[in-house]
Amino acid sequence: MRDTTTKERLVRRREFLSTAGATLVGVGAIWSQTSIASERPLRILVPRNPGGGSDILMRMLAPGMQQRLGRSVVIENRADLNGIIATRMTAEARPDGNVMLASENSFYTNPGLLKTKLPYDPIQDFTGVTMLASAPIVMIASAGAPFSSLNELIARAQARGVNYASGGVGSGTHLAGVILAKASSSEMRHIPYKGSGAAMNALLGGEIDFQFGGLSSSRELIQAGRIKALAITGERRHPSVPSIPTFAELGFSSVDLLSLWSIHAPKDTDLEIRRMIRRSALEAMNEPATNTKLATLGYDVVGSTPEDHQLRSEQLINRWRELGKSITID
Repeated sequence: MRDTTTKERLVRRREFLSTAGATLVGVGAIWSQTSIASERPLRILVPRNPGGGSDILMRMLAPGMQQRLGRSVVIENRADLNGIIATRMTAEARPDGNVMLASENSFYTNPGLLKTKLPYDPIQDFTGVTMLASAPIVMIASAGAPFSSLNELIARAQARGVNYASGGVGSGTHLAGVILAKASSSEMRHIPYKGSGAAMNALLGGEIDFQFGGLSSSRELIQAGRIKALAITGERRHPSVPSIPTFAELGFSSVDLLSLWSIHAPKDTDLEIRRMIRRSALEAMNEPATNTKLATLGYDVVGSTPEDHQLRSEQLINRWRELGKSITID
C-alpha cells in the first residue's frame, strides 16, 4: 500500500470541506424555504392533559431538543377523550416544521376502532418523524381494593362487573381492558378520562375499581404503597418493577399491548427537517441523565428513522383497522 502524499491529503480535505459546506448550505436552505427561524418556536401538540406519559416524555425532551435545534420548543396540551383535537390541528398545520404531533396509541387505533368519521386521514395527512419510545402497560388498583391479584379481580368482574379507567378512548390503557374482558369472559366497564393523570386521580379517589396505566405515571405510587400492581404487559417482567408478574405468566398472553409515543408531522414536511427533529429528540433521550431517568420511569427508547416510522405507522393503522372488525369499544 502506497503512502498518501501531502498533496493528495490536501485535495481530499478540500473535497470534504466542499461537500460538508454544500450539505450545510442545503440544510440551511431547507430551513429558510420553510420559514423556520430560531425566533419561531417549535410547537409540539400533546393530545392528553399534563401528567400523562406523552406529556411527561415530551417535557423531559424539550430542553435538549431546544438546545440542539437552536429554537424554542413549546409543549401544548390539547386534550380530549380520544386525541382528535391535537391530531386535527396538526393535520391542518402548514408543513413548515413549526407544528408537530406527540402521537400515541390512539393515533394508530382510532381509524379502526372509532365508529365516527375522523376529521383527518392518519396516513394521507401525516408523515413520520420518529417512534420515540415504548413501555409496558401496568394494571393497578387502589391500596384498599378488595382484590390483590389478577385472578381475584377477574372473579369479581365475572360475578358483578367492575369499572376501570383509562387515559382516553382508543388508548393502549383502554384497549388492554377490552382485550382482557374478552379473554376472561368478564364484564369490565370502561370509563375514559382526559389523560392518565386524571384517571389516576379517579383511582386514588375511589371512583373506579382499577386502571391500566403507564409505568411513568404509576411506578412511584406503587413503590410508595398507595396503589398495588396486579399485572404488566410485555414478554418478560420489566427490570424497573421485577416483582410485577406479566399477563402471559398469569395465562392471558393476548393482553400484550405496549404504550407507544411518537412524533408525526403534517404531510409534505421536508424529510431533512424531519430528520433534524428526530436527531434532536434521539440525542436528548441519550443524554446520560435523561436516559437513566427514562429507564427508571419504564420508557424503552426506540428512536426510529422517519422512513421506518412511516412504514411502522401504516402497519399499525392497518392492523387496528382489521382488528376493529371484531372488537367493539365504547
